[in-house]
Amino acid sequence: MQLNPYIETIAKHYIQSNEGYRAERYLCSEDKWTIGFGHLIFPGEVYDIDGYKISLMEADMLFDIDFMKHAEQSSWIPFFDEMPPLVQIVLIDMVFQMGIGLSPTKKRKGTGVRGFVNTLRFLKNRQWNKAANGIANSRYAKQTPVRAAKNAVIVRAGWDIAAVPILRIAGLNSMENAVRMHAALNARNAYQMEMPE
Repeated sequence: MQLNPYIETIAKHYIQSNEGYRAERYLCSEDKWTIGFGHLIFPGEVYDIDGYKISLMEADMLFDIDFMKHAEQSSWIPFFDEMPPLVQIVLIDMVFQMGIGLSPTKKRKGTGVRGFVNTLRFLKNRQWNKAANGIANSRYAKQTPVRAAKNAVIVRAGWDIAAVPILRIAGLNSMENAVRMHAALNARNAYQMEMPE
């Protein structure tokens, strides 16, 4: 999957600010060992040692690898490419935090982002308020309330340019660049569609 470079840059900044940087391993909200910018430590990795400190440069490199994996997994959501850029960023952020997961079956609940069955349906149908409520009222929101609240605010805005002040109030100043990027992309796409072949 190839993300738009503007979306990728904004998504990376947004996720890193949500994750925060930690030089030593710590237990995340799911009681799993994590280091750097939310890198889940697997058994046998060098980071799985008490007292090991990761440099900021190494954490950035790990983050880039983790980001690309989770951005790719986000594209497995069938309608991902049809979503507005900020909603794509929210989906990548959620997949980064909890994984894409398994789809629900008759015998088990879904896991990870695929477990958000109703929320995903609302997103697909562009029912932003209902999708935002699904995020805000989830178990995920109980574990990481600030992050979930920010994501719900972004989804609730959909791509209504009038929502920019709401995004700022939510502490999403870096999203201002996303709004500019969205307007520029729309203008460029409209121009390209009008160009004769």
